[in-house]
Amino acid sequence: MRRILLKMVSLVALLALALLSVFWKYQYYGIYTEAAVSHEFLEVQGRGAESYRALIYSFAEEGKTMPLGFFPDYYAGAYLDDEGCLVVLTHDASEQDIDHISSVCSNNEIRFERRDYSLAYLVEIKDTIWEHLQNLYKNGIIEHYSVSIIQESGTIEIGLEKTAVHLEAAIDELVLSTFGNRGLEHVTYCCVDDVHAFLNVLHMGDYTQSGYSEGTIGFKARYTDGDTTLYGFVTAGHVAYWSSYMYTAGNIFTRQKMGNVIVGQDSGYTDAAFVETVDNYYVSFSVNGYDLKNGAYGLPPDNMLVYSKGYVSGTTSGYITCSMYSNETYTYLIQTNVSTQHGDSGSLLYYVSGTKAWVIGVLHGGNTTSGPSTFSYYSNGALFPWEVWPVT
Repeated sequence: MRRILLKMVSLVALLALALLSVFWKYQYYGIYTEAAVSHEFLEVQGRGAESYRALIYSFAEEGKTMPLGFFPDYYAGAYLDDEGCLVVLTHDASEQDIDHISSVCSNNEIRFERRDYSLAYLVEIKDTIWEHLQNLYKNGIIEHYSVSIIQESGTIEIGLEKTAVHLEAAIDELVLSTFGNRGLEHVTYCCVDDVHAFLNVLHMGDYTQSGYSEGTIGFKARYTDGDTTLYGFVTAGHVAYWSSYMYTAGNIFTRQKMGNVIVGQDSGYTDAAFVETVDNYYVSFSVNGYDLKNGAYGLPPDNMLVYSKGYVSGTTSGYITCSMYSNETYTYLIQTNVSTQHGDSGSLLYYVSGTKAWVIGVLHGGNTTSGPSTFSYYSNGALFPWEVWPVT
């Protein structure tokens, strides 16, 4: 009996360790430390991200710095698999097209999957639906909506409020009449009440407030305008945009001014603001022990493991679920399943490669502890409409 009991205890312990290892690698929400992922995985993911960035920019039209709307017909999208490797999706690609992708990526770890559609085709469907929903929004028929391209599955996910689900039939008819049954096969729906939320030191991740709203210091940055260079930090536009100053914690009598709001925007591609620090305030160079790296010149790949550091939630992690997300107010945000809360707005989104934290964007909004959260891209003035750079 004693031997049987010992065997049972050993079996339960082994099973618990196996389940813990799976959970440790694939958990999607909550606190997720960098130590939970192997160095090898982060290196592979970093190489995949570099290859993806090079590939996207190889598609750019001459004179364009951010090819959000231009993709060749043979390209159907991309994502990172569970091992961190870049998977490139192709549509009727020739050997020359494959050779172009391989030469641009310069990464033997990439692999290819075939699709019967192009990403440009999905973008066309998405933009048609978005314009229709935007007209309904402007006329006061709906209050919130979202349209996302999920590249791995090739689906266009439409988020509608519970009170607007009756609009699905009209949207289906629009897609059917414009793109036929083939286009309609890509359309799926979800409830926007579950996936969409707007929430209205110095160290990255510390508290900041404007007097009208509170948020988080995103990343250390410099702002350039002609011969003028200013140093400070980036936070969310909806936190700082309507104010001239940013403050430390406290009420109107006890708070202290930490910076001047120089530029900000809370619409279109951008929910971000640059704040010049004043007096003796100074923003540190690192986040969670990693020095910043000036990254994310282009769209990050779907399924990338990313981290965020907010004042309320601390360091959380998850994956990019959609790098091409739009709603009634913004176009081309990043959607993730990173857990964030009210007060985290403006927090840095980054990925780890080597000893660096590569800047992706800053938090626009989230949905408490269950995700998803949306982030505004940082991209060297291409999606930030100013010359704002991380200080590395």
